[in-house]
Amino acid sequence: DLHKAIRRQRQMCIRDRNLSFIPNEVYEQKMGAERNNRWLRKIEDILKDRTCLIAVGAMHLPGDKGLIALLRAKGYNVQPAR
Repeated sequence: DLHKAIRRQRQMCIRDRNLSFIPNEVYEQKMGAERNNRWLRKIEDILKDRTCLIAVGAMHLPGDKGLIALLRAKGYNVQPAR
C-alpha cells in the first residue's frame, strides 16, 4: 500500500545518507546499480499482470545500468509518457 511504500522510501533515503562518506564513484555504482536492480524486480512483478505507467526519479533512468536499458534488455517496450 502507499503508506508502506512511503515508509520504505524514507528508510532507503536514511540509509543513503549514511553512505555519504563513500567516494562518489563507489556511491553511484552501489546506489544506482543496486537500487535499479531492486526496482527492476519490483517493476517486473507489476508488469506480469498488466501494462502500466511506471514513474521513478530521474537518476534511475540514464546509462547502461539505468531502468530504461535494463527493461529494454529484458524485452520490454519502454516509451516516454506524452
